[in-house]
Amino acid sequence: MDRTLSEKFWGENLFGISYLTARTFLLALLSAAVGMLFVGLGARGMAIPSDYWWIPLLRAHPLHYISIGIGFVFLASSLYLVRSCFKEIP
Repeated sequence: MDRTLSEKFWGENLFGISYLTARTFLLALLSAAVGMLFVGLGARGMAIPSDYWWIPLLRAHPLHYISIGIGFVFLASSLYLVRSCFKEIP
């Protein structure tokens, strides 16, 4: 079986953690960062100072809602990836 470059240098695992788990956890962190970027961009577009909290929601552009929705999808996928990192593999 061919070994990857990291397995040739570091062995079977990285500091006692398998490469599959480490890669999945890094993907979860990346997915969470992208999700928060989209949520932040969408929320920034809705930030109109007002005495009533619901007025900015009525004046927001549909792209802001889409951006927040995409952000939530990335955040949900990062939760799934973190869950799969700590799941017992038989």
